[in-house]
Amino acid sequence: MMPTLANDDVRAQPLDTASCALNSFPLSAAQHGVWIAQQLDPANPRYNCAAYLEIEGALDLATLDTAARQAAFEAQALRVSFSDDGEQVRQSIQDVPAQVLTVIDVSGERDPAASAAAWMRSDLGMATDFGSGHLFKQVIFLLGPMRHQFYLRYHHIVMDGFGQTRYWIRLGQIYTALAAGLTPPATPFGSLKTLLDEEAAYRASTQHARDQAYWTDAFASRAEPARLSGVASMA
Repeated sequence: MMPTLANDDVRAQPLDTASCALNSFPLSAAQHGVWIAQQLDPANPRYNCAAYLEIEGALDLATLDTAARQAAFEAQALRVSFSDDGEQVRQSIQDVPAQVLTVIDVSGERDPAASAAAWMRSDLGMATDFGSGHLFKQVIFLLGPMRHQFYLRYHHIVMDGFGQTRYWIRLGQIYTALAAGLTPPATPFGSLKTLLDEEAAYRASTQHARDQAYWTDAFASRAEPARLSGVASMA
């Protein structure tokens, strides 16, 4: 059984998140685009993103669970939920879920790697329910005593491939420090509010107006894009 830790138990590097769950924020321009596209085709899982890491060697699951909880706490954008009142979509930061890491033992299967891959493909193909809670999942597959796969799945509205890479790097930092009995280094992640404030400032700036004018002019007489297929996705 995985240990259940209170949120305060993993706040080795405090962030300015006081009352964050009580606050709501607008969507970024990129998030709004993904939101609209998903609403056009709610059952389409195309905005699910996932990857897995191969981990060879001994693994301390209790330490990994603690590290995964702290990493999820630090990555505010990963923990947002969305609400739509019919006029505006808002996002709010939620607490770290009670179970942040799921352990699945496939070591007894005839082909452990194939069993893990089938589970991941099935999970990746499921449509996202925005009302069900968190939009990310972390799973550790036990393929054998010295072989594991760490699966991370998230909706594209909360993270992208670059963010995924940074998240895994941070998770590795935390796990390595905790396994050595050390305090993890300070988090490299900023707050979601800082990101949104920076975008709002840019969109209100003269630089944004110049950029908008440039790109509007650059694509004023663009050619029809070439397609490899006559079928286009609704989203």
